[in-house]
Parts: sequence; structure tokens; C-alpha cells
Amino acid sequence: MVFPPMRDALLGSALAFCVLLWLAAPILYLVVYPICLVWAAIRRPWTGVLKVDFHPPWMGLGIGLLVLALVAGTGLASLGPAGGYRLKANRWGVGCSITYVINPSHGSPDAIRATREAADHTAAATGMTFTYEGVTTTTLMDYLPLLQPGSRQVQRPVLITFLPTTTYRSLAHRDGLAAALSIPALGTTRTVTGVIAISAHTHFGRGPRSLRAILQHEWGHIVGLDHAPSDPFELMGSPEHIVWNWGPGDRAGLALLGRQAGCRT
Repeated sequence: MVFPPMRDALLGSALAFCVLLWLAAPILYLVVYPICLVWAAIRRPWTGVLKVDFHPPWMGLGIGLLVLALVAGTGLASLGPAGGYRLKANRWGVGCSITYVINPSHGSPDAIRATREAADHTAAATGMTFTYEGVTTTTLMDYLPLLQPGSRQVQRPVLITFLPTTTYRSLAHRDGLAAALSIPALGTTRTVTGVIAISAHTHFGRGPRSLRAILQHEWGHIVGLDHAPSDPFELMGSPEHIVWNWGPGDRAGLALLGRQAGCRT
């Protein structure tokens, strides 16, 4: 199932905000107007007769329409024919087949399902074949030697592992939800394997869909997508993940990667 970008939901929310703000204007008047009077008296105590030109109903409507215009403008600006994307230097370089294993030791009950759904969505967008090889006890530490200079990197399953938050932070040296580590063959930019590490104890606000979106984002890095130009409606450009599936720019970049790998015509 494809979850569309949430432009309609955002526009609807902005319109509802306008209406609520307009209906709440009398209450705002009773609360804000005395504050304005006090503020004006403190700022200009010498004026004698105090008059504050303050019209909360019109102010409420104006602010609401401004918010609506800003949200609508943001949505329309991202409705280009393709959207934006960037490619990494390292890209998947072992044909059209990607195998992967999951270490769900510290993951949520949805960890395996969300990981497989994210892989399926990435496969559909690239034309590559993602093969799930089951659960593993392999850890991130088993893959780290592959990053040592001179090590012989060979194709092996991509590891998806869920780490306690403290472990994730100590290894990644940063806060966050997840990280993708592409491992290229020695002396090349051809990714032959990789690791997706998820900070398992992080609260995923939208449940399985949010976790799946984060995993898709990291799969995008593994196959060769970089962070997109700032666009909240692209999965690779949305740090807060207000979309749950690939945007038009994401799909354009993934299709290009699939063609470069010989997986799509």
C-alpha cells in the first residue's frame, strides 16, 4: 500500500486552524486585550488617554489565512514534475540482487515486518530484488572490521540491527533514530554490503508506518540515495518524516539507480 504525501492533510489542518482561530477570537480578545493594555501603559505611560487599536477577530482571520497561504505555498512548491534527489558517491554495485538479514534482538514487535515492507518498497522503486534471509545473531561489531583500511570487502547480506539507544549513541556519536553504513569493495565506489542501525528505544510517533518510513530512508542510502534538497515531501529530505513513502523526487532517483545497475529499462 502506498501512503501518499500528506499535502491534503496539511492543507485541511491549516483550514481547520483558520476556522478555530476565528471562532476563538472573542476569547482571545478577553485574554489578550488586557495584556496589550498593560503592555502599552508600561511602554508609553505619558500618553494620558490610552487607546490600543486591536481587532482580534480580523487579526485571527488574518493570521489563519497567512498560515494557510504558507502551507499551501509549501505544498504547491513541491508539486514539481519530479521533485529533488541527490545520489551518493557509493552506490549498490553488485547487480540487481540484495540479500539482507535482521537482528531484531532489541527491536519492537513490528521490527521484522516493518523492515521487510521497507525493503519491498525499495525493491519496487529500483527494480532490484531484495531477498530476506531470516533472523541472525550477527551484530554491528561483526561488520565494523570491513571498514578497516585494506580489508577485503566481499558481498554479504546487508545487516539490519536494532540497538539500545545508549549503544547507538556511543557508536554513532550523535543522537538520532537510525544510520546507514554503505561498505564498498576495496578501491571502488561499488557498495557490496552495508548496515542499517536503528536506535531501538526511540519512540516512533506513528507506530509501524513511522518505523517503516525510517527504514526506507536508510535503505535509500544503502542503494545510493543521498539526502534530498530540503523538501518535506520527499522521504530522503524529511528528517521528521511527515511522509510515509517515497516522494516523486525519491522515486526519480531510485529509478535512475535501478537503470544504472541494469535493473530497469
